[in-house]
Amino acid sequence: MSQQNSHEETGSENRIDNSQEKSKDKLVELDQGNSSDNQKKKDEEQEYVRVTMSEIRKNVECPICLGIIRKTRTSMECMHRFCKVCIDKCMRRGTNECPTCRTHFPSRRALRDDPNYDALIAAIYPNIDKVEKEEEALLEEEFSQLKKVPRKF
Repeated sequence: MSQQNSHEETGSENRIDNSQEKSKDKLVELDQGNSSDNQKKKDEEQEYVRVTMSEIRKNVECPICLGIIRKTRTSMECMHRFCKVCIDKCMRRGTNECPTCRTHFPSRRALRDDPNYDALIAAIYPNIDKVEKEEEALLEEEFSQLKKVPRKF
């Protein structure tokens, strides 16, 4: 009897295992079917990420002059970016370190031009001079309003 019970139990376990395998196969087939449908939908719909101009501005700002980076030079040591004029001036003064993180630059060769980053900035800001003049005008307006506010001491 015990042998029959053990055969019956293993038989029922095999049936359960087989049914679980079949259901897994069905799930895999459903997932594969949905993935191709999802891929078609993704191809039809483009996804966009909203980014504010102030967030972009922080990433294209030279840490030396605080303006939009012009003629980008990138440090190969720490990957920080600067305006060519600004970083060259720092290097001429004898400061052979990154103005942002103080990583030592072994030589001027540690700085490389970055034309891809320049192209990115040009795509975002086609007229850099105009953008900087507008920002300067806004700052002057805010400063003049602050002067008008009476101070209490």
